[in-house]
This record gives sequence, C-alpha cells and structure tokens, in this order.
Amino acid sequence: MSNCFTNVLFMRLATKWHYLMKQIAASELNEYLDLNVRFKCNFATIVILSFAVVEHLLSRIYKLAEVKDCSTDDDLIYEKFVVESCPWIFELGVPYSFTTGMYVMIFNVLATIIWSYSHIFIICVSLYLTSVLKQINKSIISHDGQHLPVSRWRKLREDYNRATRLVRSFDDAINSIVFTSFASNLYFICLQLYYLLKFFNGYELSIYVTFSLMFVLSRSLAVSLTAAQVHSASLVAAPSLYNVPSSSYGTEVQRFLEQIHGDTVALTGLNFFYITKELVLSVVGTIVTYELVLLQFNQ
Repeated sequence: MSNCFTNVLFMRLATKWHYLMKQIAASELNEYLDLNVRFKCNFATIVILSFAVVEHLLSRIYKLAEVKDCSTDDDLIYEKFVVESCPWIFELGVPYSFTTGMYVMIFNVLATIIWSYSHIFIICVSLYLTSVLKQINKSIISHDGQHLPVSRWRKLREDYNRATRLVRSFDDAINSIVFTSFASNLYFICLQLYYLLKFFNGYELSIYVTFSLMFVLSRSLAVSLTAAQVHSASLVAAPSLYNVPSSSYGTEVQRFLEQIHGDTVALTGLNFFYITKELVLSVVGTIVTYELVLLQFNQ
C-alpha cells in the first residue's frame, strides 16, 4: 500500500520537476556546487540497493522455508510460495497460474526497489542542498574576522537567500515523500522489533529479522541524519558573522544574522515536523519506548 502511495507521489512530483530545474538554473548557485556530490549520491545508491537486495533475498528464503515446512506436496511449493508472497492479489479473485506467479515475483522485486528508491531520493536531494549551503558557509568562514566591503556581504547574503529559497522549493515538492518515508520506516522498525521479541522457529527467520531490522534502522538513520544536515548547515555561518569587525559591521551583516536565526531552513514531513537532529533523537526515544512496552507484554 505504501509503495502504491509512493508511486502516486512521484508521479505528482514529475509534474513539478521541470520547475525545480528551472529554479536551480535561475538561482545562479553553480559556483557553490560541490563536485563530490555525484560520488556521494552514487555511493549511497549502491550501498542501500545492495543491502536491499540482500534483505529481499533473505525474506524470500525465509518464506520458502516456511512454505516447505507447511507443505506436504512438493509440486505445490512454488504455487504456495507465490500465494504467500502476495496473498492480497489472490484474495481479489485473481486465478493462479505459472505466468501470474512470475508477474507476482517481478512485482515483489519492483516493490522492494521502489521502497528503497524513495529513501535514496531523499538522501540525494539532501546531499545536494547541503552541499550548496556548505560551500556558501566555506566562503563566509574564509573571511572570518576580516574587513569586507558592504557589497561583498550583500553578495553572500543574497546567495544564502537564494539557497534557502531553493530548499523551500524542494521541500514544497517532496515533503509528502519525506513524510511517507519516515512513517514507513517507523512502522517497519516497530514491526521487526515485534518479530525480534517473539520466539523464532528456525534460523531462517532469525537471520532475516535480525538483518532486516539492522538494515531498516541503518537506512532510517542515514535518511534522517542526511536530511538533518540541511538544517545544521543553515546555522554554520552565524559564528563567523558575530566575528565581523565593528568597522565592517552594518545593515547587511545584521540582516544576514536575522535571516539565519529568524528562519527555519530545513526539509519537512508534510509541514508537520522539521527534520533536525533533535527530531532524530525523538524518533529513537519513541522506538526505545515501544520496545520497552513490548518487553513488558512479552513477559
């Protein structure tokens, strides 16, 4: 269900994507682009998809072992494996056939890729936006304590302002995807914790649940911390602005400081919450509380 909803959100995003690309071109922030962003995005994609494939294979091995243990007819193992993999499809009245089984297996793999792609997409967008803010911060920090003309401070402030507008534009386009990503991650972490606290019937389930839980936890932390860097990067320049000599301190520097402290520059989850490091701690606390409640009930 979450994958279908995510597909709808990405199709909705596709209608807005060319506007975002036009805004990137109009922002004239190419001078602040970090050339390592492409490598970071490719690395994140390869790592997450590789672990997603392993997690998917372990889930199929566990499901196959479960079907074999419960089946008395070896000729029907594949059929039962397919039906158990996506039972809701056959509950709708779709008749089983070998061809239908192949389509179901392909659909299952695609669903796994889509589930991981939404998280990869958020990481890549966050890396790009963070890189722009970091490059602006480097330019400001390089002038720490120096006397600069008003025109230079105006240029830096306007560049920072264009970068924050770009963050808000991306947030308006992808905040629903971010919300779905965080909600699905929290749900699956709690679900796998529930299975982890139950008695295991076979090593297949033990290996699958343990690996799946570690993978979902790691991926959730990667998404959360990478997205939170956008907010952290927006605050880095403030200390350097406080070190501006009195002779150079003026209206532009004051406006710059007011903008940094007055605006919250961060990605959001459907405008319900800002993705910051404090939010990550809150989510971790919620998961720990859920696990403690499960431990009490399992006693």
